[in-house]
Amino acid sequence: MRTGEAPAVARMLATALADDPFIRWIAGPNRDRATAWMHAGLTMAERHGVVLVDETLEGAAVLMRPGSMPLPVRENLRLLPALVRAVGIHRVPGVLLALTALEKAHPQEPHWTGLVLGVHPRAQGTGVGRRVIAAALETVGGDAAYLEVCDGGPVALYERFGFAAHARVEPGHGAPAMTTMRR
Repeated sequence: MRTGEAPAVARMLATALADDPFIRWIAGPNRDRATAWMHAGLTMAERHGVVLVDETLEGAAVLMRPGSMPLPVRENLRLLPALVRAVGIHRVPGVLLALTALEKAHPQEPHWTGLVLGVHPRAQGTGVGRRVIAAALETVGGDAAYLEVCDGGPVALYERFGFAAHARVEPGHGAPAMTTMRR
């Protein structure tokens, strides 16, 4: 991601994932809240990972480097204002507990974590997603990779790229069940 692109990429990801059950749980139908959530993920990845963006800004992958998660307490505190903007002050405790449950599902061995992969609806089905996934896998190389997919999500897509379903996690607090996948 180039300097200055984060707001546009966050908006694109919020649009791309507007119907994703996890994003709906985080932000409801509020696009500004979804954008705030995506912007927080981009901020984390800029510090501790990598953000890969299609040249047209129609698709992106947000990856965290091995050993970067869970984030240190100080980093989480920096992200707290963005979390409040995304979920609202009253939901912060439940969201944090659900995110902690998801973090516990991560493999013990070092691995890259795919936080977000999204393609703007107008570019879906055009190969942008495949190119972004290929770029992400090139970045990961031979290292282990991990991601989570909502029930009913694109498990088959990730299987075509060598990921295998590993476990089902129910994070609680109203969050949708997730399938963990490893490669």
